[in-house]
This record gives sequence, structure tokens and C-alpha cells, in this order.
Amino acid sequence: MKTSTAVEDLEDLLKQVTRVAEGGPSLVAWAAGLGLPENDAPILASAAAAGAALLVTGDRRHFGHLYGKTAGRVRIVTIREALKVLSKP
Repeated sequence: MKTSTAVEDLEDLLKQVTRVAEGGPSLVAWAAGLGLPENDAPILASAAAAGAALLVTGDRRHFGHLYGKTAGRVRIVTIREALKVLSKP
């Protein structure tokens, strides 16, 4: 039986991820004011607090109205758009 390398691949990807704390209440309120539901507003708030350039999400239902837009200094993009941005020299 062939052994999958999915776990190793995931571990390699996670080495490139930085985990950050949730943005404070004022940032969460700001994100909610952009039309995000209560459970998704902290995601954008955290990205903004961390100084992220991109917020990559496949959640079209809640973030779709923000795709391609910049909120604060965070550009909200699909996975496809992120790959385009990140693959440019």
C-alpha cells in the first residue's frame, strides 16, 4: 500500500503560516460594519490587527461582497486570486 504524503505536505504548509491573536473589540465592530456576520468579523479584524496584506478565503457567502476590495489595508481575495498575486515575480 502506498503511503500518502498529505500530512507531511500539510505540515510543510503550516510552517509558512503565522497564527495571530484576534483583533480587539473595536476592530471586530469595524469588520462587522462591513457586513460580516458576528462569527466572521473577528477573522477580518485579526488580519487587520496583524498587518496582513491579504485575507484569503473561500467563504463566498459571507466575504463575497468584499472580494477584490481592500478593507483597511487588507485585500480580501479568493484562493485563485491569491495564487495569482503570490506567483507574480
